Amino acid sequence: MRARRQREREQARQARRSLASCCCFVVAVGWAYACYRVLQPAAAPPPAFFPDDDGAEAWAPPPPKPLRRPRLRVGAAARPAAKRVAFLFLVRSAIPTEPIWRAFFAGAPRDRYGIYSHPRPGYAFAAGSLFAGTEVANRSSVSWGAVTVARAELVLVRAALADARNARFLLASEACAPLHPFACVYDFLVARPASGTARARGRRERRRSRRSRPRSPSSRRGARPTARSSTTSARATRP
Repeated sequence: MRARRQREREQARQARRSLASCCCFVVAVGWAYACYRVLQPAAAPPPAFFPDDDGAEAWAPPPPKPLRRPRLRVGAAARPAAKRVAFLFLVRSAIPTEPIWRAFFAGAPRDRYGIYSHPRPGYAFAAGSLFAGTEVANRSSVSWGAVTVARAELVLVRAALADARNARFLLASEACAPLHPFACVYDFLVARPASGTARARGRRERRRSRRSRPRSPSSRRGARPTARSSTTSARATRP
């Protein structure tokens, strides 16, 4: 029995040794092949030759590989469109500052602005006018200082909001005229998300000093007394 067990153990040892040697051989062969592929220089493509008119062969570069068309990823967002500024004109009829506005919009990208006008009902601009075809629908007569002014402004805003590209809105009258080029005004409006009135004025002009505030004559320092106050003071000084 002892001899049989010893023989089986010896066979098991030999089997393990042979298996280990086979594994080492496979690993060594794989490592040698990998080193061979890394160290081997890349083979250059054979040049293309075309015969000349004289019969000699001239070298020509190989044809370029076709460019692969980039694939859009699923869920990739499209490039955002440029923001538009809607110019809302609340006017009565013809605009006397139209030549200035025409020079203002000359050369400006058409996808950066939109024009909407609200003249009196039944009025239409001339065919060659800058504002031709910009009249909004549902117009109403407007009176200065009345609530109809706000209603007309709402009509202009509704017409401008119908276009989703409009992101900023500028309200102007027939007496308004631009003082800066279109690029400057566009960058100024798009860069600021807040709205306001008289945005073109400077900080010093928006500030109102104490002297510019309306005050009564009696509250002013150094003001001359009125006739009534002088008479009252004269009566009070008499014995």
